[in-house]
Parts: sequence; C-alpha cells; structure tokens
Amino acid sequence: MRSISFLLLAASLASCNDNTHTELPTTEAPLVKDSAGQTLEEYRKPFITSYRFDSFKATVYKGKLLAPTKGDNELIRDSAFMSPLRKACGDSGINFAGHYTVVQSGCGAMCSGLYIIDRITGQIYADLPPNNGGRWGFLYKPDSRMLISNANALDDSLKTYMGEFDAPEIYEWTGTSLKQLQ
Repeated sequence: MRSISFLLLAASLASCNDNTHTELPTTEAPLVKDSAGQTLEEYRKPFITSYRFDSFKATVYKGKLLAPTKGDNELIRDSAFMSPLRKACGDSGINFAGHYTVVQSGCGAMCSGLYIIDRITGQIYADLPPNNGGRWGFLYKPDSRMLISNANALDDSLKTYMGEFDAPEIYEWTGTSLKQLQ
C-alpha cells in the first residue's frame, strides 16, 4: 500500500514539472450592469474639495483620559445609553481633534449617528448637525479638527463618491459643535 501511495505522489510531483500542460485562456470579467444599464463606475461622481485634514491640525493630548460623564443630553442618566459610550472610549482612546473620541452608533441599516466625547473633561456632545437623518459613515483623524460625513461613499483616493448616496460633507470641530464647511 505504501509503495502505491509513493508512486502516486511521485507521479503527481513529476507532472508538476511537466511544462507540456495547456494554459487556460484568460478573459476579462464582463462589466456588471444594473437594470438601467449602468456600471458601478458610471455611478461615481467627482468629490471636489480644497479642504485637507492637515489644514485643521490639532495637537494630540497625552495626559489622563476621562470617561464620558457629563452632557446636556437627558439620556446621560440612562445606563443603556452610557454603557456603549464608555466601552467605545475604553477601546478607542483619542481618535479626533486632539483630545476627543468619536463614537459612531448604527441605526440598524447603513447610516450611523455620532457622539463626540471630550476626554479631558468627560463632556459628551450629542445631537450634532450631521446626525439629522443619519449619515453613511464618518472619516476623521486624531490630529485634525476636520470630519467628513457620508465618508463610506468615498473611494480610497477621496476623489470620487457613489452618486446614489448623499455627497460627502465636510465639517470643522469648533470645540463645542461641528461647523459645516462643504
């Protein structure tokens, strides 16, 4: 039995070195079109902006980080509301505008809401302007005060977005609110 197995293994290894096998022809995948006859690329729209993350620099805080503890939202006394915020702060650290933690909450579909927690004071900022109706993801950086909403519609180059979604919006964090720039 061993000798048969060895012969089969030797034969299969020998066939790996056999350069007489025929290559399968390669073909490009056909473009997938929707019911209107458009391809995915035809839905892309240009995203033109002069705003850049490095134009809104913020120094990243290195001190002790406070958990979310205070805010104007009446839900602050609700543990079901506060537990996910505290967990997200523990998991994320500073991820926005020098000393803030952005926490995104899902709506059950593609959209997400936004909370900003000041990690020096524990202040929670909720009901911020991009939340009206929800947005499809946010893009932000620890060392910048700029935030882009509907960021999940953007491609990796940040130059085009999926046109069937709302256009990306650009905001600047003022320290207490988001000011829409574009």
